[in-house]
This record gives sequence, structure tokens and C-alpha cells, in this order.
Amino acid sequence: MIKKYFTLVIGVSAFILMGLSACSVKKYIPKNEHLVGKSIVEIKNNQYPKLLTAGDLKKFIHPKPNKKFLFTRFNLWSYFYYKHNKTWLGKLLNKKFSEKPVYFFSGEPETNVRSLKIYLHDLGFFKSRIQYKVINHNFITDVDYKIYPGKPYIIDTVSYLFQDTTLRPYMKKFKLSSYLREGQIFNAYKLDNLRGKITDYLRNNGYYYFTRNFVQFVADTNFRDYRVNIKVVLKAREVPDINHPGLFNNYPHIRYFINKVFVIPNYSPLKIQKYDTVRQFVKLGRAKKKFLYYYIYGPKRRFGKGTFYHAIRILPDQPYSDIRVKQTYDNLFKYRLLRSVNINFDTTGTANQSSGLTGVINAKIIMQTGKLNTFSVEVVGTNSSGNLGVNGALSITNRNIFKRGEVFNISLNGGFEAQKQIASGTLPSSKNNLFNTFETGINSSLYFPMVLFPFRGLSLKGNSQTSVDIGYNYQLRPYYSRSITNADLGYLWDQSVYIHHILTPLNINYVKVNPSPVFDSILSKETNIALKEQYSNHFIFGLKYSFIFNNQQINKIGNFNYFRLDLESSGNLLDALNHWFGGKRIPGGFYSLFGVRYSQYIRFDGDFRHYIHFDNASNMLVFRALVGLAIPFGNSSEIPYEKGFYAGGANGMRGWHFRMLGPGGYTGTSAYERVGDIKLEGNVEWRFPVYNFIKGALFIDSGNIWNYNISSVYPNGKFKWNSFLRQMAVDAGFGIRLDFSYFVLRFDVAAPFVNPAYPRGQRWRLPYLQLHDFIGNFGIGYPF
Repeated sequence: MIKKYFTLVIGVSAFILMGLSACSVKKYIPKNEHLVGKSIVEIKNNQYPKLLTAGDLKKFIHPKPNKKFLFTRFNLWSYFYYKHNKTWLGKLLNKKFSEKPVYFFSGEPETNVRSLKIYLHDLGFFKSRIQYKVINHNFITDVDYKIYPGKPYIIDTVSYLFQDTTLRPYMKKFKLSSYLREGQIFNAYKLDNLRGKITDYLRNNGYYYFTRNFVQFVADTNFRDYRVNIKVVLKAREVPDINHPGLFNNYPHIRYFINKVFVIPNYSPLKIQKYDTVRQFVKLGRAKKKFLYYYIYGPKRRFGKGTFYHAIRILPDQPYSDIRVKQTYDNLFKYRLLRSVNINFDTTGTANQSSGLTGVINAKIIMQTGKLNTFSVEVVGTNSSGNLGVNGALSITNRNIFKRGEVFNISLNGGFEAQKQIASGTLPSSKNNLFNTFETGINSSLYFPMVLFPFRGLSLKGNSQTSVDIGYNYQLRPYYSRSITNADLGYLWDQSVYIHHILTPLNINYVKVNPSPVFDSILSKETNIALKEQYSNHFIFGLKYSFIFNNQQINKIGNFNYFRLDLESSGNLLDALNHWFGGKRIPGGFYSLFGVRYSQYIRFDGDFRHYIHFDNASNMLVFRALVGLAIPFGNSSEIPYEKGFYAGGANGMRGWHFRMLGPGGYTGTSAYERVGDIKLEGNVEWRFPVYNFIKGALFIDSGNIWNYNISSVYPNGKFKWNSFLRQMAVDAGFGIRLDFSYFVLRFDVAAPFVNPAYPRGQRWRLPYLQLHDFIGNFGIGYPF
């Protein structure tokens, strides 16, 4: 099957390449015209490689050449094809792919030189020289630009000039030296960025009408010693002189304090209805005083008192602040019932506009709600590792169940699956030859857009949430039945824009297995303890914590990092209570809860990713490193099966099938899924655009899993410091992704290059690769 598939892929690819080879546009180019080709940028004697890069300079070179697809100008060819062939195919290609030719104009290099000099001037290289050479290649013209940067200007002194002296106390607290100081290279872009930071700082301290235009920079240069003096000018506001039309008088800026805050929680712009105003005094967080808010309700009060206390950060009698407005927006949008939020401010008649130093401002928070209840039904076909089935789900959601913005969801699910028998010839055949497994369950969740139990009074700067989840799942298999009960209490809060925390102090998972007599007899002979415990009753009672750092900036292309650390423990509190109060042990010397031995372990895993962008969002290099460790102790001799680590599959070691790598240097052929206590993995992936929504990828994966203790089932699977590096597996491959923005379809093909299952000296497998060694993986979304 795989061989036929690859033959088809190779054949189709060859056909496409042959077709594209015919897509030459040379014959369509007029004799007196040339297409715009490459723009080569060379920086000579570059003493500041971090400040001056060819990539940044290329952004100022225009026009850009016609796009290429698989080394051909397919878009341009489509344009000419339709122009000369008014067929249905030509019309279709023209509509979907066509791109007009970009011809070279002799005056464009001079225009680009002027743009480049302006950019270099703004970076402080005032006396730069630029030379260019036009290179004609048949019907294409390249231009080679040579940049000779001038000696940069250095900042000598930095000072303030206050036209409005009332701003002086605030600017003393603003750490100007952290943004602009003596000895730096003059940079107009940094000055513009500083203008924004000063504006933000003053607006966050009450100056509602302060804008970037009130911040100016005066640069005094000395052309002999390449020094520049910077003066930061904070202008006063100008008010028309009523006695002298056309003239203006300078007055201090007004610092605004929040006067009244009106909250309209269920605004209906298309309805004419009466509203009632209710005054409410609210104590927020650790504040000693209570704040007065005016709630404006319609005839039907959908929300109870205090619903939005934890979300609103705009405080009466406090200075106006852009940050508090943004926090209020962010927090209110976490209320899933709200469809829109709009915050308006009004200063009409609240201050002396000509000479007052302080004024008051009223805030109005307007919210519109969406649907209260939703109902959904879903039926899907499934394919789990070749096992076909059908699943269905019924879900009901109420987005304001206790009238405080809480979201309650309850879902019923069930399904059938044709599962392969795991012990052919040993166990009797299933009576149902089509769907021999059945699964059903009920799950409920309750979401609060605030911190509760027992941290209700805790004041957090960022968004905070509380969730409660309870579920029950029943599974009927050919040789056993299993019921799983789970309950979680969790908190999520944002420490900053980049840092997030998830704490689950209560994590309960109870698994009860009822094997058939025949299956039970087989399990009793099994030597794989971890596998036996997969089909045994076990109880998890613990807590989890996750730390997440992500400095990716939405709608901005740039390098960023992602890091997630997950910590988990189970059984420690129960074990301490049993020791303190003399709990009874079950046969085997272990403690139990409700007659079931509970698991005791600690587990952590870290996931670090570094994303490097090149010229656009689709062209990037991604590095990922994974580290995981799970240690059983006390009341457990093995990690619960579902808490172990695995390697192989669509999101990790793609040169191996799911859970079929390792552990360590294990050389056997066990058909069981392989799980370990330790995991190390590293990945490098280059993602690049192919055409439109079609993306490509080249990648290398390296890693493995190991056992913490010696295992008789998996010889040579124990982690050892002097051998684990030699047991690292390596694969490489390529992928095609269909990126539709809202979801991604991914197909990756990889082959093992280094396989630790082979004896030392034979683990390098590249010379021995055959077609059947390539593994295909299908996934939704990017692997990392």
C-alpha cells in the first residue's frame, strides 16, 4: 500500500514539474522590456552587523519581482496565457493565479538609493554612500547595491525642556536613561518609539488628552566630531485666545480623575425601554475603601450584583489610566455571554478647559449580550489506529447559570468502534463482528470568570478564572469493561501579557476495571507490571501546576519564544494522612482509598520552543526541546500507564509509528505500546511557503524514552548517564501543510536515520533505507 502510494506521489510530482517547465514566460516579454529580477544588497565595512542588515535594507527596494512557484513564474505565465488564449482554462487560471508583469524602469535604482539614504540617515549614518550596478540577463534585470555606511553619530548629552512645568514631577519617575542615554548611536526610530512610551506613561497617570504630538526631539549636531545633543521637549497645550482670533495661549495639561463609572450590563440599541440606575459600593481586592459604581439595568436583570466586580479596573476617584482601560476590556471579554464591550469617556463640563490643572472624567461601560443557551448535536466517523467507529455527542450550554457570568456545560457522548483483538488464538472471538466496543459518558463543567474557593478576595492584576469539571465514562471492550470517574478544580490567571499560570489543586481520577475471567487469567501471567496496571483499578488524587511563557506578538512578525513547565504530584497528602493516623495496609503492604490502591508519584515535563522568522510569517525556523521525568515512590512501584511518556507519531519522532520507539536501546519486537518514565526530545523544522495556502516543511527529530528502573520486559531500556546519548534516535523528513488560517491539515513523511534498536555500529540506517521504512503521518494543526 505504501509503495503504491509513493509511486503515485512521485508520478504526480514528475507530471507537475514537466508541466511547469513549459511555463516559460520568456517568449511573451517584449524585446525592449526586462522583468525585475534580484536586488543584491552588499554592506561594505559593516562595523555594526546587529544594527545594519541586508534584510532590513531590502525592505526599501521597490518594485518587488514577480512571484515564483517551484522555480517558475507560474502567476505571470497564467497572465500571459489568458492574454493569448481566451479559453475557459485561461480564464480560470487568470482568475485564480494571474499576476501582471513587473517591468524594470531605469529610474527605479535612483529612487531606491534615495530611500536607502533616508533610512541610513535615520539610523545615525548621516554621510553614507551608495553605488549600484544594473545587470541585464536576457529578459531579466538584476541590480547590485553596494552600501558604504558613514561614520555614525553618537549621542553626547540628553536633556529635557518643559513648556509645561507641571509634568516635571512625573517625568522624574520616568526612567529616560533606560531608553536614551549618552554614548548610544543616534537612531530616529528609537526616538519615535520613545515618543510613544512617554505618551503612554503620562496617559497612564491621568493625562487623558495627551498625545504623541506634545513630545518633540531637538537634535543639535556637531559635524566635526560626529556628536549630537538630544533635547526632549514636552510641549504645553495650546488654547485659542478669545480676545485675539488666530492666536493661541499655552496652558498646562489637565490631569483627569475618574468621576462616575456607569455600567450598562445588557444594552439593547434597537429597543426603546426604561432603565433603572442602582448605586453600588464595591470593595475591590485589598483596597481599604469602597468604590461607588452606577449600574443601569433594563426591565430584565440578567446579572446579579457583583457580577463584574472582578473585571472592572476603572476606579472612581483614581487618575485615568490606559492600562486600566485595557485590563477592563480584556477581563470583560472573558465573560462568554458578552457579545460586545464598549467603554466611552466624557469630559463635557467637568473641567476648566483654559487654566485648570485637574479635571474629572466620566466613564460609561456598555455591554451587549449574546445567546444565553446553546444546544449542539454532533455525529462523526472515527479512525483510531486503523480501528473504525462512529461517535456522537449531545451538548447543552448555559452562559449565565447563576447570573454572574458563569458558564455551565453538560455533554453526553457515546460511540461504537470495531477494535482489533489483542490476543488472537488465546481469547475467544467477540460475538459482534462489526462494532465490538462501546463507550458512553457524561461530562459537566462550570466556568467562573473570577477566582473562587477559597481565594475569592485575592486581587490579581491580570485575567483570572476558576473551573470545576466532573465526568464519568464507561467503556465496554471485548474482554473487559472499564469506568473512569474524574473531578478537577482549577484556577487560571495571567501574571502579565506573556506569563500565565494554571493551578489545579484538586485532581481526582478513579479507574475501575472489570476483566473477563479469561482475560484476567492472561493478565495474571503477564510480566509487564505497567501493562498489568493499565487493566487494574487505580486511584489518582493529587494536584497540577503549569507555568506558560509566550512572548509572541499578535499581528507582528518577529522572533519569539514559548516555554511551558508542567508539574504534577499524586498521593502525597493521602500517604501523609495514612502515616499520621496509622492507616491500614492492603495485601502487598500498600495503602488504599475506598479499597483501591492509590498512585503516588511526581511528574514534570518542560517544553521550550524558539521561532525564528525570515521574510514573512510563513518562512520560519523552529527549534523545540522536550524534557520529561516521572518518578513513582511510596505507595506505587510503577507510574500509571496514562501518565507515562511515549515517543513516535505525528507530533514528535515522526520516523516511528505512534508509541513504537524505545525505551532506550530495547531491541525486541513487542506489539504493546511502549511507555517510559523519562523522555528527551529535540526537533528542528524549517517551514516555508510553497504557493498560497500550501506550505512546506523540512525537519529533523531526535529523542527517545527510558525507564527509571530496570525492566525485565524492556531489557536495555533503563536510563544511564554513560549511554543515553548513544540511544538517541534520529529521523528526518518533509511535510506538506494546507494552512487555511482557521485550521491546518498536515501530512509529514519521515524515515529513521539513527535507530537505537539496532546493535552498536549498525544504528546509522541511512545506507539501508528502503521505501517501506518511510512513515507517513497525518495531523491537524502544526506539531509545535
